[in-house]
Amino acid sequence: MKYLPRKYRESQSDWFGKRGISWHITTAIRNSEGQPQMLTFVHIFQSCNQDSVTVLAIIDDVLKQLKTTMPDVNCVYFRQDNAGCYHSASTLLAIQQVANKYHITVKLDFSDPQGGKGSCDRKAATIKNHVRIYLNSGQDVETADQLKNAIESSGGVSGVRATLCDKLDIPKSAPVKWDGVSLINNIEYSNEGMRVWRSKVTCTQQEDVQLTSGMTEASNELSDEDQECHDKLFSCPEDGCIKSFQRFSSLQHHLDVGRHSYALENETLFDKAMISYATKLEQGTGIVENPVEDIEACQAFNSCSSLPMGWALKSASIQRTRLSESQKQYLTEVFPNRRKDWAQSRSL
Repeated sequence: MKYLPRKYRESQSDWFGKRGISWHITTAIRNSEGQPQMLTFVHIFQSCNQDSVTVLAIIDDVLKQLKTTMPDVNCVYFRQDNAGCYHSASTLLAIQQVANKYHITVKLDFSDPQGGKGSCDRKAATIKNHVRIYLNSGQDVETADQLKNAIESSGGVSGVRATLCDKLDIPKSAPVKWDGVSLINNIEYSNEGMRVWRSKVTCTQQEDVQLTSGMTEASNELSDEDQECHDKLFSCPEDGCIKSFQRFSSLQHHLDVGRHSYALENETLFDKAMISYATKLEQGTGIVENPVEDIEACQAFNSCSSLPMGWALKSASIQRTRLSESQKQYLTEVFPNRRKDWAQSRSL
């Protein structure tokens, strides 16, 4: 994300033309004795490229801090969005090597479009509010150092760790080609290779994926939520999703890790117009379903119309004629003094 620099007192000219400060937010959640615990890592860059190299460097630092804080951690599940810096071949092939440094097993799950970042957005709102309090105290936040100081001010934000990162001077390597990498949604790493899953568009069918380079194939079985879609006690609140469930727990599971099933519930006026237009094209322009009714309708319309034929045509230009002698004499008698005043004003 980008954080726009701000001053305690800003003029209108200071508000425009800003260059945002890059910062990355990672939330780690675990279940400890039945209680959820959250730890947030904020990485701040003065300037950086949003590519796989930066993402791998952030993942390396996050795993290092997690291992330092919780030495017993041995498995981490990554839930990321479908941005190119996360869902790329370079990131997917190198992330296991980063995790092996700390003896951690990783699994990757990619969220649905426009989803999966709710926890990060909620924590970002809390951090921005804390930075706003720092601004109101008379301080400026225009650099990465000042943003870090603002986050750590007044004791910092609970459960948030801020790290100031230097610019990564890593030479660019040749891009890695992986056909169909954008279609893979789940990845599990092992010593033998990678086990991946890919789902179809529909929510009730899934197919196996055969990948090269020694990757194994896997298949998914239908979950319990797909067998309960016919019940209508608890409907999915997502716009356009037609799924409904018998139990509320199934609805929660669907909202957490399930996939939405979209279908057209009713036809709009635009859809009806397009279907009618396609039907007319298939029938042909020379076909008239009922010519008698069409002729009678036209005659009835013409009989009811009171407008003459050609009323919409552009009329001829109006001919302008000069005043006659009788009209001039009449105006002269009615306004005798006005003519003198007008002549005097002209002379002035």
